[in-house]
Amino acid sequence: MAAPLRFWGVETGTRMTVVRLDDGGLLVHSPVPPEPGLCRAVDGLGPVRAIVEYGFVGELIAIQGLGSYCQEFPPETLSPSDLYQYVQLMQERGENADQFRLVFWQKVTIPLATGAMVLLSLTFVFGPTRGNTAGFRIMVGSLVGIVVHFLNQILGHLGILFSLNLALSTMVPVAGIFCVALWLLSRGP
Repeated sequence: MAAPLRFWGVETGTRMTVVRLDDGGLLVHSPVPPEPGLCRAVDGLGPVRAIVEYGFVGELIAIQGLGSYCQEFPPETLSPSDLYQYVQLMQERGENADQFRLVFWQKVTIPLATGAMVLLSLTFVFGPTRGNTAGFRIMVGSLVGIVVHFLNQILGHLGILFSLNLALSTMVPVAGIFCVALWLLSRGP
């Protein structure tokens, strides 16, 4: 199965290979984003035992113990546009797409979260320097980043658990950091 792929603005294309294993299961190498016809075709060949693909910097990623090509496709490996299309596909089939929707919104909010964290880091750089050493400020900034990451993960999964709006539950930590950063910057030195 061939699919389009752009790398640094150049159309290179990609090809997915499906190999039948001795036990009748399938190994999928270099998977392409799932589509309705592809899902039916791959699932019709047999159960998927493993998906093998290459990561962004060439590292080998292997996912084992799968059943269906489409139902168990790891959401973290898809781009936001592919996630959006896959969520639409799952909703058409009447399947639960919450985990994929959560990963979609987390990927969409990454640039906003990065901007909010950069704005917050300005308070550590340009804030009062007499009371704290540079090492202390770096440590506090690192801890804030770790806490924000975990808070984003926890609130996203709580959004799934309590059937909240996932867009809102992933934006709350970003909005909170943005507000704290603006408040700290407005205080001045």
